[in-house]
Amino acid sequence: MEKLILEYIMYRLNEKELAEDEKYKLCYIADLILDMHVIENQ
Repeated sequence: MEKLILEYIMYRLNEKELAEDEKYKLCYIADLILDMHVIENQ
């Protein structure tokens, strides 16, 4: 599930007309997912 969400975030970040605040939100969500994944695998 996380991989699918991260792929969607990457797709959205590649859009040319994406607002800066949207980019910030998407990066924040991706960071949370990656942090959660690291914690689960420790």
